[in-house]
Amino acid sequence: MKEWKGKLTRKQAIAIIERITDQDDPYWENHVEEFYDEKTDTMPSIYHLFDALGITEQEYKDATGAQNVKWPNAV
Repeated sequence: MKEWKGKLTRKQAIAIIERITDQDDPYWENHVEEFYDEKTDTMPSIYHLFDALGITEQEYKDATGAQNVKWPNAV
């Protein structure tokens, strides 16, 4: 396989990460279960991941078209 010579924009990269993690299987939970908080019965969401990477709620919305999100700062 040849090396890809293109360049992703930040918006495209956000959209790709969203598509990879937006699955109807336990894949996401398998990777974040070590962060499970028994007291609150919660785990980090994709929004927590994006927030930790410095991706803003507006960037996420612009990249994915999502509107109804529960961003960590808004919860």
